[in-house]
Amino acid sequence: MSNPSITPLPTPGPETLAQPSTARPLVELPARPSARGASSGIAPGTAPGMIAPTRPMQLRQFTPKDFEEVVTLWSGYTTRDLVVKSPFYTKTTIIVDPRAKAQFPEKSEITERVVHAVHPIPRKQLQNLGPVCLHNLGAGLDEERWDVNRSPEFNDRVQETLARIDDALEFIFRVHLPGTRIFSGRQPSVL
Repeated sequence: MSNPSITPLPTPGPETLAQPSTARPLVELPARPSARGASSGIAPGTAPGMIAPTRPMQLRQFTPKDFEEVVTLWSGYTTRDLVVKSPFYTKTTIIVDPRAKAQFPEKSEITERVVHAVHPIPRKQLQNLGPVCLHNLGAGLDEERWDVNRSPEFNDRVQETLARIDDALEFIFRVHLPGTRIFSGRQPSVL
């Protein structure tokens, strides 16, 4: 038996994880009264009949480290010197998150950070940068890869980092920009 007050949403085709979540329509739920008189299935702060996001956007807690140089240490790259000597090394200058500068006014004169990285950069280290710095890193790496003729293996590693940046922006930080997967153009990978 169908409920005449609920109109099914049109489905343009199979939904994939590659679609930005802003492209997915909100699904209306039928309002069901609960024993207390409030409708069930509604999260606090959510419009009646709408599904709340599964995770809230993460708020960033800034520290003085958000003004320092970043060295991506992992696996065989355990020191700054080993990172810099790697054949898959890049040095990218990114901006300091403006909200960090507002939180630490004594450091307001620091406007840039340098990221020394061996690619692919591990996901956890990318997430530690926060959404503003992460987006800036992606833009810098994307711009840089067209200026330099590098080996296919190097390009593949940088491409993997760009895909991880897209994953973190979309799924961890819930940043929805036009064409969310702006750096890699790749389908989302498993986090």
